[in-house]
Amino acid sequence: MSKNDKIRGQVPQYRYQRLDTEFQVDLQIRANNQPVYFSKLRLNLMEFWSVLCDCQGQVRYQGQTYHIQGMGALQYARSVHMPPLPLCFYTCQILHFADDLQIVLQQVRDHFNQVVISRCYIRQADGQHQFFDQHVQFKIDRVYPWVQTPNAQRMYLPREF
Repeated sequence: MSKNDKIRGQVPQYRYQRLDTEFQVDLQIRANNQPVYFSKLRLNLMEFWSVLCDCQGQVRYQGQTYHIQGMGALQYARSVHMPPLPLCFYTCQILHFADDLQIVLQQVRDHFNQVVISRCYIRQADGQHQFFDQHVQFKIDRVYPWVQTPNAQRMYLPREF
């Protein structure tokens, strides 16, 4: 998160703002209380969870203002530094269907571009969810050229899947 980003509030209500010359965001976020744990390793080595949320506000980009109202996802991840894990690609695609249904596709690849994890979550606002990690075929056809992250790492972003 950059110095231009601000998150205020406490569970379950937040306000997210990004203020810079090219891209501005002002969103009110209300998270539900049904977290889905995507990953949780023993000894608190890694944790990644997500909750559905309602979002409304506006996004302003290149002089255009877009009004936002709908379902979103509030996600949290943390881990200890684990240099032995040769992971080099991660993507999480969130697809919204109807007002209460999300499909979350995740994929992790190693340095040889081999799929390490390919998962699918289907979740609803009422807390029901299904998890699939066997026989999930999430194919990424093209990626953008690498970009540099804020912590000076290289990262590829999916372009077509």
